[in-house]
Amino acid sequence: RVGTLEAQQFSTTTKLVGQASMVVGANKFSSSEDDFADEGNALAGATVFNYDLRLNLNTSFTGDDLLRTRLRVGNFQNSSFGSTLIESVDTSWGSAPLVLGGLNALEVGSSTFDIVTVDRLYYQFPVGDDFTVTAGALVRQDDMLAVWPSLYPAETALDIFTYAGAPGAYSLTNGGGAGLKWDSDNGFAASASYVSGNAADGNPNTGGIGTDGAASNTTAQIAYSADQWGIAGAYSYTSGDNGAGLYAGNATPFANAAKALGTTNSFGVSAWWQPEDTGFIPSVSTGWGLNSVSPNDQNDDEFDSVTSQSWYVGLMWDDAFVEGNTLGLAVGQPTFVTNVEVDDDSDASDFVADGNYAWETWYKFQVTDNISVTPVVFYLSRPLGNATTEIDGADSDTTFKNWGGLVRTTFKF
Repeated sequence: RVGTLEAQQFSTTTKLVGQASMVVGANKFSSSEDDFADEGNALAGATVFNYDLRLNLNTSFTGDDLLRTRLRVGNFQNSSFGSTLIESVDTSWGSAPLVLGGLNALEVGSSTFDIVTVDRLYYQFPVGDDFTVTAGALVRQDDMLAVWPSLYPAETALDIFTYAGAPGAYSLTNGGGAGLKWDSDNGFAASASYVSGNAADGNPNTGGIGTDGAASNTTAQIAYSADQWGIAGAYSYTSGDNGAGLYAGNATPFANAAKALGTTNSFGVSAWWQPEDTGFIPSVSTGWGLNSVSPNDQNDDEFDSVTSQSWYVGLMWDDAFVEGNTLGLAVGQPTFVTNVEVDDDSDASDFVADGNYAWETWYKFQVTDNISVTPVVFYLSRPLGNATTEIDGADSDTTFKNWGGLVRTTFKF
């Protein structure tokens, strides 16, 4: 009987790690053109209440390996904090999202239409003392990195602050792929990986691995970590014309549209530091990213290349005011176009007024070891970037701004 029970029971090597988040909040839009502000508030000005649920099943067969299966479900698809487009505007370089699907998207804002989906499925195992191999049908780029080069937490608010300052280099492409990671005893680490976002598609024109239609992301990273600080550099080659890379939640409409013109070479440099003891001095995380898009044969008639950049600084105070609570602040510029090389009959200056700034601050109340409540306030100075002045009826002085506030309650189990 004991043998039968052991053979038929659920694996004793599997642990369930869950996180449930509930978010209530709203956006407020303002503009020098009253009609633009009214349209933004009419589309996405309501107070919303959404959820996100993640269930990780972590299985080990030897004690050193990991089979991860993650289930995820959420209902941010029509939320002002989600990633589904409701409205778009026509500009001289294409269609741009007006409100939803823009830079006010949250890191927690999953949109599965209340349907439970498999979000991760990969296997990780050591090779010797210093190497780790990761492979899976649903593995994300950051699952295979040597280090994650930031102390600023991902589970706060705006998604744009969760890419170590370089959303192009750290695109978090999720799909079929594999990677190799090396860790040394002296603090140095390196990794190399490949992921195709549409690896399950057997048509080489629209998917596959390493094909013309693959949504490919190839990444190499080298890093050094000490007890209180670290620095990392990363390079990624991404098939933006097949859907990989930047998306509307971490780039301006123009930068997001530009990546779809062809392939992108992205570079990122990120660093972090933390004090030896918690107190008045916060931990500091910072990063900068550079992306260069090379248009494919179908799109090189007008654009020769498009360059975009991004940066951020994130501060975090542990045990702020009350032991166990955390205060955070981040500021930066989401990915925006800084230079365009065009054919002789076009004026590049028409395309580079894409700058914008983002800011957020939050305070996490650690109610219990497993429950936290985090109020957040954020501001986007120009979330439409270059599209701000290209909306019908706008001029060079038109402004469009976004204030937002929310409360996130998180349960970990």
